[in-house]
Amino acid sequence: MMGYTYFSERQRASFDAWFASASDDDRAECVIAWNYGLGGGIETLQSIVERPDCDLTTALTIFWSSDAILYLAKYPNEQAAKAAGEGDLYKLLASIIHRYRESGFAHSGLKLDMSDIGGRVSITEKLADHDDLAAPPTMASSILGRPPVRTTEFDMYGVPMFIAQLDDPDWGDYVKRTLGSLQIDLF
Repeated sequence: MMGYTYFSERQRASFDAWFASASDDDRAECVIAWNYGLGGGIETLQSIVERPDCDLTTALTIFWSSDAILYLAKYPNEQAAKAAGEGDLYKLLASIIHRYRESGFAHSGLKLDMSDIGGRVSITEKLADHDDLAAPPTMASSILGRPPVRTTEFDMYGVPMFIAQLDDPDWGDYVKRTLGSLQIDLF
């Protein structure tokens, strides 16, 4: 289900249907474009990570784009995160670490360049202080492959534009005026 609470049921259902049939490229581009600072989207990211076909590049993009180390340094355990009202994000990050340890993510052939993440390569060591979140150092390694091919236009929240415009046809014009033609390439 779509994480943005202001979206209509029609938009949520459309997002779920689109994501279920989207290519690995579009899924990766969606999580790159996702607005991680906007509250309310954690349940959508969790549902992406829980999908059996979630690939490694998509999962690690969610992990590192969520500022995992800063967040986990702030909350040493799940109880502390829950007490601060941040239990959902803790659960998301923990589920990625656990599934990674079990080699549970498929490799889609998509590239992830960790040199763009700057300074995070050694940070998996900081996770060793967490009882249940000891992340393997390889989580901070680049993944060889090809960059994703963007075939879908996303709004500033990481939602496919055709879905965002379902209930507001002028939304796309607003996004284009607000962002211009800003392009960010993380691959």
